[in-house]
Amino acid sequence: MLDLLEITAAKLKNGDFADVLPEYYALRAVVENSASHLQQNVLDHSIGVMAGWEKVMRLDWLSEHQRTQLQEHLSQTIGQARRGTLLKGAVLLHDISKPVTLSVDPRGKTSCPGHEAISSAMLPAFAERFGWEKRDTHFVQKIVLLHALPYEIVSHILRTRDKTVYFGYYRDIAGSAAIDLMLFIWADLLGSDMPRFNSSEFDERVSLSQQFIMQELQHQSIRPIMR
Repeated sequence: MLDLLEITAAKLKNGDFADVLPEYYALRAVVENSASHLQQNVLDHSIGVMAGWEKVMRLDWLSEHQRTQLQEHLSQTIGQARRGTLLKGAVLLHDISKPVTLSVDPRGKTSCPGHEAISSAMLPAFAERFGWEKRDTHFVQKIVLLHALPYEIVSHILRTRDKTVYFGYYRDIAGSAAIDLMLFIWADLLGSDMPRFNSSEFDERVSLSQQFIMQELQHQSIRPIMR
């Protein structure tokens, strides 16, 4: 059985899990050319997201009290596994369907329509390898299914400057996973090309993600564990 706590960006880059996660390393063949990826292959992106997750999980951007609150949230048990461990599974596998969803237009621009839903649907095939029970798998599936949602919500905020309305919509849709998805999208952005080619937008997006998480912690509004 694979232990997610043993998986790191450095080990993934070294190919340590090629024998047990061949689907993951097949992502190397998929090259994206889009708003956030400039001829970036999906394996490099996915490893970058894991490195981003490791950076976000240092929690050095929070106060001591906020860090304790978030650690308690991430230590909640979903099924057999803890929330933070399962989020790492979502980070690992969130783009696993891109080889079967990649579309290239006549200009060479790429998209992967529906990859969130299809990746989510593919996750039960990994459950045995990671020792997930049904509730664990359902949690990872929800994160992967909704992993683009915070990006889209923040896009609306950047366009309208209305945090109250759009963060409200986001809470309603994401429910108990609202903080989890905001942590995820920050890592996802770190693994993209945005920090390099549009650092100002990247900084704004990260700032809004941090604001949301801190606001939720301040209001002690972390919801009950999703079943």
